Amino acid sequence: MGKALVFDIVDSWAQPEDGMKYTDTVKAREFFSKVWKGIDADGYIFPTRRMQESLGGLVRDKITIYHHFRPRIEKNAIRERVTVIGYEGGDYLGEWRPRIEQACARRGIEFVANPQRLADLDIVILARGGEHGSFLARQFKSNVKLANAIGSGTPALVHYEEMSAHDTDTGDVLFFTNQPGSFERQLDRLIDSHALRLRIHERFLEVAPRFHITSIANQFEGFFQNVLEKRRSRVASGH
Repeated sequence: MGKALVFDIVDSWAQPEDGMKYTDTVKAREFFSKVWKGIDADGYIFPTRRMQESLGGLVRDKITIYHHFRPRIEKNAIRERVTVIGYEGGDYLGEWRPRIEQACARRGIEFVANPQRLADLDIVILARGGEHGSFLARQFKSNVKLANAIGSGTPALVHYEEMSAHDTDTGDVLFFTNQPGSFERQLDRLIDSHALRLRIHERFLEVAPRFHITSIANQFEGFFQNVLEKRRSRVASGH
């Protein structure tokens, strides 16, 4: 049809199947190189800086644009006491779920998966485990979960291998590792300090405009214009 094509790469692999096959950067480059040659787009939108750094050399015109938070997301009230922590998403926690539930039971707090409102959680957890805790998922999934935490001002406790969270962290995310006691220590830091949770809330809301849908849409539009101009130049020059 003679139209410019821009491909948004977000979540563009079979999950969890491809994650089980392509377990490092070299294998990921081989996989995406074949896929993208078949698409042959004029421009590519990467969901994270990490993915563009690893795979951007495979394509010509590209940009990293982060995911927006949900429009009209409600702001968290940051209650004095932590009574509910939770998680948004499919059943992807794997081995982390029993550990989180056990930590909650010992502290007399409730764990909720997919609450009706993110703002009803005192703390939101971002982690992947089992077959969903793959290299592709941890390296290349979008920042949408942290974006929603930022947009609502909900303190976030994040597994350190969630690379999109490192890309978009304001310096206020609490990360935990696989080491024994790491998750529990970070959880207790948030439980024990209303002032810390309030400070994280305020900082998140300060940077939230970066991840508002209007800001993200403007970045898409700017990239579309850039791709169109370059494509017109190539057509005019006969390339």
